[in-house]
Amino acid sequence: VEIYTYKDETSYWLKTGRKMKRFRDMKSLVKILPEKKMEIEAYVKKQNTNFSNHSEVLELLVSCLEKT
Repeated sequence: VEIYTYKDETSYWLKTGRKMKRFRDMKSLVKILPEKKMEIEAYVKKQNTNFSNHSEVLELLVSCLEKT
């Protein structure tokens, strides 16, 4: 008998300059956008963003990146 586990991880890609960078959660997103750390953390806390929900992550990115 073989047992396999499947870990459901949703990954997103963000283009910064000429590079594509992957993030899965708030911590990895902040590593890509350290200048937006305060906005990202505040938004995630206020909206209780679920990083498994694509539309919630998109709303987070739109909100934080439009303030550039």
